[in-house]
Amino acid sequence: MKVFERIADAFVAEGTRAIFGLIGDGNMFWLNAMHVRGVKFIDVRHEGAGLGMADGWARASREVGVATATNGPGVPQLATGLITATRASSPVVAFVGESSTKHPEHIQRMDQRALAKACEAEYVEIYSPEVVDWAVQRAFYIARSQSKSVVLACARDIQQKKIDVETKPYVPSTALLPNVPVGPTAEAVAAAADAITDARKPVIVVGRGALWSQAGEAVKKLAQLSGALLACTMQAKTYLAEDDFHVGISGGFGTDGAIEILREADLVIGVGASLNSYTTKHGYPNAKFVQIDILPHRVMDGGRAADVYVHADARIGVERLVQELERRGHRNTGFRTAEIKARIAGHFEDKAEFDIEPGLLDPREVCNLLDELLPLDCVVHSGSGTSAVFPTMHINRPRLFMGGKFWACMGQSMPSAIGAAAALGRPVALIEGDGSTMMHLAELETSARHKLPFLTVVLNDQALGSEYYKLIEAGLPSTVAECPTPDLGAVMRSFGGRGTLATTIQQVRAAVEEWIADPVTTVIDARITHRVSTVPARRGKVGHDA
Repeated sequence: MKVFERIADAFVAEGTRAIFGLIGDGNMFWLNAMHVRGVKFIDVRHEGAGLGMADGWARASREVGVATATNGPGVPQLATGLITATRASSPVVAFVGESSTKHPEHIQRMDQRALAKACEAEYVEIYSPEVVDWAVQRAFYIARSQSKSVVLACARDIQQKKIDVETKPYVPSTALLPNVPVGPTAEAVAAAADAITDARKPVIVVGRGALWSQAGEAVKKLAQLSGALLACTMQAKTYLAEDDFHVGISGGFGTDGAIEILREADLVIGVGASLNSYTTKHGYPNAKFVQIDILPHRVMDGGRAADVYVHADARIGVERLVQELERRGHRNTGFRTAEIKARIAGHFEDKAEFDIEPGLLDPREVCNLLDELLPLDCVVHSGSGTSAVFPTMHINRPRLFMGGKFWACMGQSMPSAIGAAAALGRPVALIEGDGSTMMHLAELETSARHKLPFLTVVLNDQALGSEYYKLIEAGLPSTVAECPTPDLGAVMRSFGGRGTLATTIQQVRAAVEEWIADPVTTVIDARITHRVSTVPARRGKVGHDA
């Protein structure tokens, strides 16, 4: 057995089901070994997109996403995706080659370790046959335990060395990780229960930690006992949205009605939520904070710590808190009144009126239609920039919603959404801007070739929207932010999928309904107006937003 074959065996033992990337001299023998072992290879058009797809796979499934690139020039292509995956807390391992140790002046040699470090990723190197098992296990252990991206490298000549086939069985990283969720201390539960019994108007803010730990039923029980309003972080958008007292996002992407009510809270209970400044923005001037989180401790926005910190798995922490409140016989009406229910009825509707030009669409109307038509088992993925604000504020039915704003980076949502479709095997709809779509346009062909159930709705204003509006607000011409696009529906058809250029809402409806009936890779190029500004932008103009 050769080293590359042992590496492949180890990846299979770690549970790898798919690999995203491009083949090259530095990874081709390993890739072939993975193929022989039955692992699906989703060959992409750009290495960076492959890393983004592994990120989306990890976000959607919570399995380790696996990407690959050759050594040298292939590795810098991963840079943006590595940072995005780490910022998204996605466990990702990227297997890459290294230049041969026998050729120190090889044209493709570079300091790959320094690049990985600069991109907030760990770097693990297989420098001899003796460390293969240790290195693969360590890469997956770091990815799983720290929820971040890891680059695993092996020089091309080392991959070809022989390794003892009688070596002991590979031990996957999962064997090293505790399989018992972290429970809270009795003292922390009592302190949190004291805070809740003292509160009159509590709010529960759920984050992705609550979603990942499946804390939903326990959270709803806690809300009923405490009288709490439910809200969510942007990244956990629509989670538990079926609850009658769910007001949507807490923070800058919340509605004006939600912000007004949340400011009345005297206690915020964060469940699997970092409670950063984006989540606490606009709200809670008089509230105390209880935070339940899997990390030993967190610092909230502004260098503050929660008044009560409960170190626990989100589900177990909330369940213990519910048990303690029931033991005390606590029950509070709080926000759960007919008056509050009436105040939040219809609060997601943006009633501002704009004069829309003929042949262009209101992006709010497009997103409202998508929310109406898309089945609840369809994952919705937003993009970044101005185009992301419309789905973030207008897609509100209870479904899995994957946000794209982990470091406000253009172009990463399409790969992530394709990776999610590959992981889940169910329809995924991306709502993205034209600038970001054009960055990874070739990956629409990847999706079509692999027959993924993927829809891209392009909110196409033929500009880089954020910069367009900022230039105008600064009193400058917007010309440098304007960038015309071709008919993206026609481009998609040339890639082997389905595509529509939509200038009326009826055309959008027809195309969405066709995709629902037959979810082949599809693009709807929805030409939107510049005249509809976002709610956060309007707040900024009157001094409410940064």
